[in-house]
Amino acid sequence: MLLRTKLLGLRSLGLRSSSRGLSTALPVQKLRNIGISAHIDSGKTTLTERILYFTGRIGSIHEVRGKDGVGATMDSMDLEREKGITIQSAATHCSWKTRGGEEYAVNIIDTPGHVDFTIEVERALRVLDGAILVLCGVAGVQSQSITVDRQMRRYNVPRIAFINKLDREGSNPDYVTSQLIEKLRLNAACIQLPIGLSAEHAGVVDLVRRGHMGLQPGSIGLQPGRVGLQPGCWLDAQVARWRMPRVAAGMAQARRRAGPAAAVADAAA
Repeated sequence: MLLRTKLLGLRSLGLRSSSRGLSTALPVQKLRNIGISAHIDSGKTTLTERILYFTGRIGSIHEVRGKDGVGATMDSMDLEREKGITIQSAATHCSWKTRGGEEYAVNIIDTPGHVDFTIEVERALRVLDGAILVLCGVAGVQSQSITVDRQMRRYNVPRIAFINKLDREGSNPDYVTSQLIEKLRLNAACIQLPIGLSAEHAGVVDLVRRGHMGLQPGSIGLQPGRVGLQPGCWLDAQVARWRMPRVAAGMAQARRRAGPAAAVADAAA
């Protein structure tokens, strides 16, 4: 019954979908409906394109308003390709196999970021199991970020924050994380730290698995352990890792005080 509810919920939204439709091959326990939301030009559609590529859903990456004239996979409307923005929410799916060998089916909804199309985000949130709140590493929390966060709270959608564009000049993930705490009132903590910023951005440190991954010239994606760490990087990682369980404890304590209704109101950066 839950599987039927999830799929009917997605289809009732009238979303544009990929040629293969929505994912139904795996049992409902391994099905997830995930939304990607953010302020305009934060990189939602670009992030979705990478997710589809690294899960094997598509064979090549195309950029929003790219020079090849193809455009991103999720921008199927001519006007979206012309303007370089998402106008209508679009659904696709992919599968992901964990390190333990378990496979999960993921239905992805790419939502608009422009304020004029906020209703599209509102419609999509009703059927989500979770969401990714994409934030620009330079601009941080913007007006539509606040609106989207308010909508997620309304529908009790748990979310993680993804800080994008750390290769841009002026990017500052620490500042963005502080905005999550101060502006959105979220109990946020980093689970990854960047190795270098702006032109020197070379990879990330994974605080959960205690490893690091680097960007290689001429390749797409991160490669485990193939980058030199800057002095003091591990010290920053230890401090950030020390903070993680304390943030989690604070979230659990807040939920106990507020009751079940607030159980999913917190997020991690």
